[in-house]
Amino acid sequence: MQRGKAFISWIYRRLHGLITDKYLFSKEFFPFYGTDKKTKAGEKDFSASSTPSRKYLIAAYIGGLALAGYAVRLAWVYMTYHVLPLQGIILFIIAACFLLNVVTAKCTYTLGEEGLTLQKKSLFQNRTIYVAYKDIFGVHHFKNQLMKPATYRYTRHMYSQLDNREIWSLLYDIGEVEKIGRIMMTGSAAFWHEFSLRLPDRVAIPQEEVIAYVYQGMREKLIASGKVPPELLQKLKEAEAADAEDDMTFEEGIEQLRQEGTDMGGSDYEVTLEDIKEKEGFNEEEYNAAKHDSAETEAAEKKTEAETNTKK
Repeated sequence: MQRGKAFISWIYRRLHGLITDKYLFSKEFFPFYGTDKKTKAGEKDFSASSTPSRKYLIAAYIGGLALAGYAVRLAWVYMTYHVLPLQGIILFIIAACFLLNVVTAKCTYTLGEEGLTLQKKSLFQNRTIYVAYKDIFGVHHFKNQLMKPATYRYTRHMYSQLDNREIWSLLYDIGEVEKIGRIMMTGSAAFWHEFSLRLPDRVAIPQEEVIAYVYQGMREKLIASGKVPPELLQKLKEAEAADAEDDMTFEEGIEQLRQEGTDMGGSDYEVTLEDIKEKEGFNEEEYNAAKHDSAETEAAEKKTEAETNTKK
């Protein structure tokens, strides 16, 4: 009887560890969730991890208890009627695998010197994607649209289902002329702020601006590919030269997009970086001051460590 209680207690602790900020069996087993963190002073990388929502954690906890209750019912059916409920067992395995995959998922974003590395780990998945900054067209707030503004070769969902923060679409060049890649991701105001420092005027901007950069890249790549007939390309250049005085440049078009209430769009109905900073109460001055203090503290620690090693 005591062994049975101890076994039930062990199962409860492991189940609770899955749905809280703990590990499944040990610290080396599937890492769960982290918070945005700065790297050490002097390093150029900045890392951020997915953050679970409290209400989603409660829902996952309830789901785990419901699955435990369903498992008890299946055991009762077998012990009472001596019939193996095969369909129920299959459903239980599918539901349990889905729940475990959701609660063990962890997404980590690393802003490096040359590009962004995204990693998603879970019980049944381990995917890493690297995107160079030069290949990124832009990042805009996700919109669930029936008609897509561009053709996506594929869409990667690099975020945790338990993270209820705003979802963003990162569009990037995959080497094709007519199709691009898209990554769905989340992040805190601090992460998007650091991202914007590495990729100015491309992060957390309105969708229209990102699509404008996409089409500009497609046009340049199409011309460079040589698929445009020479006579058609010559006519295009002549028409552009003739209308250069009347038509706005690409940069002027972007500025037009950024004006609120214009026919071309405007950011009055878009979620942008400033909106996220305001929502999370992000203060850039305090953030920069904290980074400076952290760098000084780290430098002092290194100096003390170096002096200690010298004395030895």
